[in-house]
Amino acid sequence: MFKPAGIPSSELVKVFLMLDELEALRLCDSLGMSQAEAGTQMGISRGTVQRLVNSGRQKLVSAVIHCQALVIVEEENNFEDLYIGDTIPISAKEKRAFVIMSAAGED
Repeated sequence: MFKPAGIPSSELVKVFLMLDELEALRLCDSLGMSQAEAGTQMGISRGTVQRLVNSGRQKLVSAVIHCQALVIVEEENNFEDLYIGDTIPISAKEKRAFVIMSAAGED
């Protein structure tokens, strides 16, 4: 987890960056590959790379601009036990958005 210093994670909005979004960002932004080249490297279409890069950039910028915690997760199944606040389970729609207010049991 990457988060602003001095703020407990329980008080931060968490933004979940999927591992495939991070890989698409690494290939395109860090290594300078085209989206087509990154797609070939990842075994996915150029359009999928474009979607991953766009959503990954939005999440990174949101985390930095709004002082949110950035959590890198491997797959969507990691969201099964996440909750908003202390009592409200996350909906399927919110799981797809990968942004929640807090995770159960984290400080």
